[in-house]
Formats: sequence, C-alpha cells, structure tokens
Amino acid sequence: MQRVLVTGAAGFIGGHLVEALKKEGYKVRAVDLRKDKWGILDDKEIEFVKADLTKKIDPSLLKDIDIIFHCAALFDFAASKEDSFKFNVDMVENLCDAILKSKVRRVIHWSTAAGYGNTDDIEKADEETAFVPGNNYELSKSVGEEYIQDFHKKHDIGLTVLRPTGVYGPRSSYGTFISFEFLTKFPIRVIPGNGTALVSNVHVNDVVGSALFLAKKKNTIGQTYNIADNKPIRIDETMNYLSKLLNVSPPSFHIGEPPVKIFLGFMEFLAKMKHERVSFCKNLSSYIFHNHIIDNTKLKKEGYKLKQPDFIKGVKPVLDWYFKEGILKKGSYKK
Repeated sequence: MQRVLVTGAAGFIGGHLVEALKKEGYKVRAVDLRKDKWGILDDKEIEFVKADLTKKIDPSLLKDIDIIFHCAALFDFAASKEDSFKFNVDMVENLCDAILKSKVRRVIHWSTAAGYGNTDDIEKADEETAFVPGNNYELSKSVGEEYIQDFHKKHDIGLTVLRPTGVYGPRSSYGTFISFEFLTKFPIRVIPGNGTALVSNVHVNDVVGSALFLAKKKNTIGQTYNIADNKPIRIDETMNYLSKLLNVSPPSFHIGEPPVKIFLGFMEFLAKMKHERVSFCKNLSSYIFHNHIIDNTKLKKEGYKLKQPDFIKGVKPVLDWYFKEGILKKGSYKK
C-alpha cells in the first residue's frame, strides 16, 4: 500500500483529493495549517500533520512517503506580490529542499492554466503555449512551476505538472463560486461586453481524477497536462443558465470592461478595508471579458476519460449542494 502526502489538504481541491486517495486505498498524510471545516481530516484513517510549508520543512514530514501531491497554494487574484510568492514560490522551494533529504521520487505538482493569459489571439492554449502572467497569482504560479521543473531535471525526480483551468464543485469558496455569489448578491445583473467570451471550466472530480490517473503512469513523468473539460462556455450563456438555476432575474444589459474594472476595484478596496476575504477584485475582469480556452487533447490522448465533460450538465448538482448546505439561497424571481 502506497503512502502519499497531500499538501493544502484542508483546501477545496486538497479535501476532494484526500477523499479520493483514501477511497482508492492509499495511506494519506494530510498537511495544512489547520483542519477543514467539513470534517474530512477528522477521519481516523487520515494522518493529519499541522505544518507551515512556507517555512523550512522538517524532513520527517516526508518519511515513508511514495508520492507527493502538491496542491497547496495561495489562490487570490488580489494578493500582493510578496504574499503570492511566499505561498506559490517559497513553498515550492522548501518542498524541493525537503525532497532532497528524503526518499521521495514522485511528485504531482499543481500549476495553473491561468498563466497562459487570455486566448483572444489564438484558437486555444495547449501545453506548448507560452505563459503570459497578468497578475501576481499567475506570475507566482508560473515561477513556482519553473522552479520545480528545473529541480526535476537536475535531481531526476519523477515530476508531473497539472495545469487546471477554472475549477468548480462542492465546497469551493472561490473561482467559479464567485459567479454564484455575484448573481445572488447584486440586484443589477449585467453581461460583460458582448457576452461572447469563451471560458473553459473543469469539475473538481476531474482535477482529482486526472491527478490520480497520471500519477499511476510512468510515461507521464516529465510531462505537463492541461486539465479542462471538453466545451468552453460563452459568458452570456453561463450567466443566463446560472440565473435560471438560482431563480434570479437574468442579466438585463451589457456593460464594457472599464466600468466593471472600476466597480471591482471598489469592491476590492472595501473588502481590504474591512479585512474581509476579497471575492471581487479588478483582476477578475480579464476572465469575464476575454477568451480563456484551454486545450485538453493531451490529457485525453493519455487515456483519461472525463467524469464531467460539460459544465452546463455538471454545474446543476453543484448548485443543488450549495442550496442543501444553506450556502446559497434561491431567489424569488418570477417571469
């Protein structure tokens, strides 16, 4: 039985990963600053270790570990460069230092497809597309990936890199969930630009499923894979469909990017002044006004079969989960 280490285990993706690994029979050592609020890490079969990976890592953390799944990160488009690099670069460097003092020879590393920037000028981004970071999150993730790629080449570590696009699923409080929040919180709903921007999504089950699938294959060592579903969705189609599921009035008019940036910047400022989580920030505008089409051909050629290939079909059960948990409430819109 293989023993695996999951970093960021209390997070959205980390929690789902821990559950999937346990289900497949792995012995899981889960690492984070604290346990999750859903009780996943309270499972007696899960070994939880509280640790701050932004600081020097005790090599004993990696003792008897066969595979590291490194999905810990700071996912925050409004974060400072200092904070972004602390979590998305320094943490990678610390982990690599600890690996050198261990017997670990297999690592699955989470990067991001956001690093490609928008795909307005190309048909879609594949794994050979150059990164064009547009904010501190994208920059720090690209630098972190570059560091571990160089580490893999120098020290013969079996590395596979994942680049997920926007991830949705139960228990998320960021990413696509922000769209749900926006539609339920604000009475005036608008369509960004002409609404034709195409965006790729992926269900968390496919992020986790592809990670486990690729980790089992030796030929994936040294390879990078985009993780996305099959069908990019137009922004106007997404917003109209979500409005229907949320039972709120659909967007009534179109708005340009400059005023949206001003609005998002103001919301970001208010959240920071109140020391609250920043859900809405000006950097989000890039993701709703421009194409972000991610090519998943390489992943599928490897043999992975998507569990949820279509966002429109996959998002309804996710919203039903939020309703059931009382995190979101349906509106009272009537035609």
